This record gives sequence, structure tokens and C-alpha cells, in this order.
Amino acid sequence: MEVKKQIDQELSDIILPEHFVNNVLYAARNKRRKRGLQAAVIILCVMLTGGTAGAGYFLYNNIYVNKEVLPALEPMEKKAVNNCSGSMDDKGHYLEEYTSYQELCSELGIRLLSSKLAENNPYMLIRRETDNLNWNTIYVNPYILGDVKSVNREFGKERYTWEEGSEFSSPIDMEINIIVSESQLKHGWDKDFLGTYEFVEAYTTIQGYQANIIKDVSVTGTSRPKYCAVLVADGIRYLLKGQVELETMKEILDSLE
Repeated sequence: MEVKKQIDQELSDIILPEHFVNNVLYAARNKRRKRGLQAAVIILCVMLTGGTAGAGYFLYNNIYVNKEVLPALEPMEKKAVNNCSGSMDDKGHYLEEYTSYQELCSELGIRLLSSKLAENNPYMLIRRETDNLNWNTIYVNPYILGDVKSVNREFGKERYTWEEGSEFSSPIDMEINIIVSESQLKHGWDKDFLGTYEFVEAYTTIQGYQANIIKDVSVTGTSRPKYCAVLVADGIRYLLKGQVELETMKEILDSLE
């Protein structure tokens, strides 16, 4: 027991450089077949930092681009939200729509990140899908209009048409992922962008949130590039995507609070 105490004391005195775990994970990101190696490295890091609370997140809530793991974000957490009272589909998922972002937050019973750039947007289509046990996915399309013009909802369909603006070639859509059970938290919730995607950069917002920015390289021509940004704040994951320049996407990320 004295030996164990001595080891514990020596480990507790070790201080790792900032972002050490993120950098190690990113360096070992070649293929998912190396996941066992990543897990071993991460477990070692957890031991050295004297805790285990983040281990499940690092192992099971990764973001991938074509099976290559990206720099780690903040950990997802189990959140308490109100059950969905909407109709059930043939997969056993409950579906509900909301008329405003404020109504969505009220029905969930929690606060979500929001952007001033989304204020006074009358065109939001907000849809919540959940099993009322483990997870919630919320789609907000379009969330930020930017300077797109002539926005019209297609008759009988849950989507819009628009004309490009001087800065936005499309509105910004948003997806929100919420874990609501211990079993889902332990199982994890990976995201893998497959196909015509490439990682652009890791970005820290002015609010201090870590984000990964991904580009859809299939979008070419005169239109602006299409980016997807992923971040986790207060245990909830947000994905924003649309056709804007990279600096505009960063400004949108900076506006979230």
C-alpha cells in the first residue's frame, strides 16, 4: 500500500502541457484501426492527470473525417431534458416541431447556445427527434439567414429556396445533439463525415469553445465553399453548416453564447 501511495503522489505531481491530450490524439489519427493505440495513449494521459471522468468521452465521442479522428472537443455530458410529447414514427422515435427557438428551449427545459445573427428570423423550421430515453437530435433549418435574398418555403415541403447574397451563398443550418442517459454517455456518440470532406482547422471561439471546421470539397465553381463546424458547449454538441467564406464561419462561431 505504501508503494501505491508513493506512485499516486508522484503521478499527481506531473503537469502535462496545455492541449497535450488533444495533440496526442490528433497525431495518432491515421486510421480507425489505430483506435486501440489511441485508447491506450488516452488512458495513460488520464492516469497521469489523476482522474477518469473524461475517459469515456475521449474514447467514444470522437469526430471523424473519413475515419480520421479530429482534435478532441469538450466532453459531451448527460443532460436532463423534458420528454417529447410529439407523435411517434415507425422507428419508435418521437417527433415534434416548434415555431421558434425560444419555444424549443422552453419545451426542452434547458438553455441552448444562441446567436444574435439568428434574431428576427421568421423562417426557422425546428424539428426535434428523440427516443425519449437516450438521445435528442434537433434540426434548425435555416438558423441564420445572413444576407440571402428572396427566401421562400417550398409549397408542401419542409425546405426553402433562396437567392445568394454578397456574403452568404446559403443560410446556415444547425443540428444539436443531446445525450440524456448514462447508457448513451457510456456508449458514446461518434460523428463521421464520409465522402467529399476534409478537415480545415481547429478553432477556438472568443467564448472559449473548441471547434473543428470541415470543408465539403465537392462544392466548387462560383459559389462560396461549404463548411461544417462542430463544437461542444456545456456538454451539448452543435453542428453548423452552410456556404460562406471561412472567416464568416468563424464569425458565426464567435457569435454563439
